[in-house]
Amino acid sequence: MKSYLGGNPELKLALSEDLVVGKTANSYGRLVLDDANFHECVDLTEFESGKVLSFIPPDGEFAVMNYRITNEFNPPFKITPSLEQVNGHRLEFNLKVFFVCLFVCESLCKKKESINPTL
Repeated sequence: MKSYLGGNPELKLALSEDLVVGKTANSYGRLVLDDANFHECVDLTEFESGKVLSFIPPDGEFAVMNYRITNEFNPPFKITPSLEQVNGHRLEFNLKVFFVCLFVCESLCKKKESINPTL
């Protein structure tokens, strides 16, 4: 992730509830990661219960999450960002996160936020 946001906003990233870290007995229909580790800025308080990552991103480029899969490789998510200038001082930021699953699924996360850039 590359972050150059001003004001240190807290960001939340919701991952698929079908995501499991570590081998489990009941993993049918779930996305199983062998292991995962997270950047030190990530608060994992809500991760086990709701698969939500909360973090205040440091400036610059960093890896929010690293994971390892030994089964057939299919990335667990696809992120599509877009940034559009609405007027001279307003930007519209759209972030779409699509999760891969074994069943028919739709976008689980679609969030729009307006950001006023610091000039």
